[in-house]
Amino acid sequence: MRKVVLYNIDESLKEQYRKVLEKFEIHTIFVDDQVLDSVSKDVFEFENDVCQNQYQYPYSFMLLSGVSMAMLADILNAFEKEQIAKPTIQVMRTDANQNWKLKDLFMETIQEHLSTKRICHLDQLLKNCGKYDFSMLSETEQKSLKQYLMTGFLLLQSGEYTMEQIEEIISGIEEGLSKTVLKDSTK
Repeated sequence: MRKVVLYNIDESLKEQYRKVLEKFEIHTIFVDDQVLDSVSKDVFEFENDVCQNQYQYPYSFMLLSGVSMAMLADILNAFEKEQIAKPTIQVMRTDANQNWKLKDLFMETIQEHLSTKRICHLDQLLKNCGKYDFSMLSETEQKSLKQYLMTGFLLLQSGEYTMEQIEEIISGIEEGLSKTVLKDSTK
């Protein structure tokens, strides 16, 4: 059976979520902090909501079981079509995570979510660096900024980095770019 467990969903939106998911023949339950010490696979056995709207985590979660990646894409598109905000974090039930306590699963996925956001931010900085005029930087500042840009590019290409490295590169690039102007604004 396909099942979705939702956490930290605004009370006023719950029925809208339920209706969209019913179109996909998905049983939906809403949970809150009462179930954080439960094992993930056990939560999928619940038949009814366990929710008094108490949420320790600031993010909304959608845990999915028996749902393919293609169906998840369709679900997210349906949420968008209905103008319902998609849950911040979506997690598929896997053999690897089904025995985790919900709070541990949430903490792990929050860290992944935050890491992904920072990596995407670095990627955007790298893609947009050509829009800046570096001529107002000293030769030393230009060399430093170019070194941060090259290192950031190489780190992302390698796929092997720590978040400390990513943060250091972002900080160096942002500091360098803060002393420049967009090329269009110099005309």
